[in-house]
Amino acid sequence: MSRPRIIILFQTFPSTILRAAHEAGLVEIVYLSAAHSDSAQARRDWFMSQLPGASAAVLWNDIGKFGKEHLDAAGPSFKVLATYSVGYDHVDVAECQRRGVAVAHTPNKNDDSVANCTLMLLLMAMRRAMEHITLVRQGGWGGLHQASSADPLTLTGLSVRRKTVGLYGFGPIAQKVVERILPMSPRRILYKASQPRPFTHNHFPRLHHLVSNFYSETVVRNEPDLVALAAESDVLICLTSLTPETYHSIDADLLSRMKPSAVLVNMARGPVVDTPALIDALHKDGIFCAAVDVLEGEPDIRPDHPLLDESLAHKVIVFPHSASGEADARWDMGELTARNVLFALGIDVPEGLDVEGDTGTRYLPVVF
Repeated sequence: MSRPRIIILFQTFPSTILRAAHEAGLVEIVYLSAAHSDSAQARRDWFMSQLPGASAAVLWNDIGKFGKEHLDAAGPSFKVLATYSVGYDHVDVAECQRRGVAVAHTPNKNDDSVANCTLMLLLMAMRRAMEHITLVRQGGWGGLHQASSADPLTLTGLSVRRKTVGLYGFGPIAQKVVERILPMSPRRILYKASQPRPFTHNHFPRLHHLVSNFYSETVVRNEPDLVALAAESDVLICLTSLTPETYHSIDADLLSRMKPSAVLVNMARGPVVDTPALIDALHKDGIFCAAVDVLEGEPDIRPDHPLLDESLAHKVIVFPHSASGEADARWDMGELTARNVLFALGIDVPEGLDVEGDTGTRYLPVVF
């Protein structure tokens, strides 16, 4: 009997478990060849060519929408599609369900990494980090020292202290962001969840305990109206899911309701924010600055993108959708992906590797 064949849309993959399963003869792993890795189209073509007869596939979100075309190519042997990501909007889940194909993803494994990156980008934007870095690289250190001797407020930025921080989306990552911001003494934390939920111990036991016992001076409450949330926030952090309701929900009208001193951070999905509206608001000083890890049209973002224009260099921090880019998080995601695939194929994890991670999350935490 032939081994189940797993197509990996990466040249290498961070999983000791999958490597061990391959070496033990339990599965056959086919990695993306270097010859097909130089463009998105080459990766798509290679992936399609490898699907016939495959039992499983592991991918990211760089081949477009996985759906009918891919399932037709794979045929009846195909049992599970594992996306190496938390989001799965690049997978036609309904079509997979209809064909009895399991879909798995990697929730919670990069929560800390994304929360850390959120705080980093927020502080970089508020403290005008890019201006300071550029100044040093251009030999302006001494000039700033002289200017600050005349005016101590030269090139100073903003602080979270005594400010209102708004969270658009209040899932596990957003709550971890709040845990990191609380020691910075915000006056209020406002949040909009997918469903209105008051800030009680029953709804948010860990965070409620933390606030009640250590940060009681900070008010935390639900603000179900997005416009009110934006208008009241000095910092607005987007960590919501991308749905038809949230698409371009941060638009020109909403941006016009924000304070001129406000900071916008988008860690959700690019299309949550109307990019032209954001660019216009930044040019017109409608908000103070923005930091984004996601952008509409990614990954095809060219150096001449309007948000990267030199005129906005002092107002924008742009990361290339790399908030999960901590090695530990990527390894945890890889091992969970491996467990997901092997479990769906009815294969036991190789002996000696069947150890749960720190969170206790095992096998298929979410399967459709």
